[in-house]
Amino acid sequence: MGKIISGITSLLLLGGIGIALWYFLGKPENLSEAKDGLGDAYNKTKDQIDKFDFGDVLEDLSDLDWGQFFNDDPFAGNTTVTLWDEQYIERDSGGLQLTLVNSLSADWQEEFEVAVADWSESDALTLDVVVEPVDDAWDNEKKCKRQDDVMVVCNGNFGDTGWVGINENEVRGGRIISSVAKM
Repeated sequence: MGKIISGITSLLLLGGIGIALWYFLGKPENLSEAKDGLGDAYNKTKDQIDKFDFGDVLEDLSDLDWGQFFNDDPFAGNTTVTLWDEQYIERDSGGLQLTLVNSLSADWQEEFEVAVADWSESDALTLDVVVEPVDDAWDNEKKCKRQDDVMVVCNGNFGDTGWVGINENEVRGGRIISSVAKM
C-alpha cells in the first residue's frame, strides 16, 4: 500500500512540475515552440542578471565591527585573542621575535617555506627558523612536543579529529609561552 501511495505522489509531483514548466514556457503546442520558449526564458534571465550591478556588493563593509564579527558564530570556537609573553616582544625593534621549530616531514616543507615567507613580510614579526630533523617513525607526541619559548610546527596522522590543522597554545598569566601548530 505504501508503494502505491508513493508512486501516486511521485506522479502527481511530476505532473505538477510538467504543468508549471509548460505554463512557464508559454504553453507550447509542439517541441519547436518549447525550445523557443526555453530560449526566451534564458535570454530574459540573462538580461536581468546583466542589469544587476555587482560593483557595490562589498560597499559599506568599513562600518562593520570586525572585532565582534564572530562572537555569535556557534562554530567559531574560542576566538579570544591572547598575546605572546612580553619577553618575546621588542617594541622598538620589530615587534614579536618568534622562533619556529620546523618539525615537519619532507612533504610539508614547501608549504612551511611559503608560510614563513608570507609571515616575514610583516614588520611586526621577526622569525628565526630552527630545523629539527624528523624521523618519520617518531610518534606524534615526539614530533609535536611542546617547547617553552618557541612555536613548534609539526605534522602527523592525528586520526579522525574533525580538523585539518590546529594550533595549541600554552598560556600562563594571560600570555602565550609556547605554541604547537599541528598539520
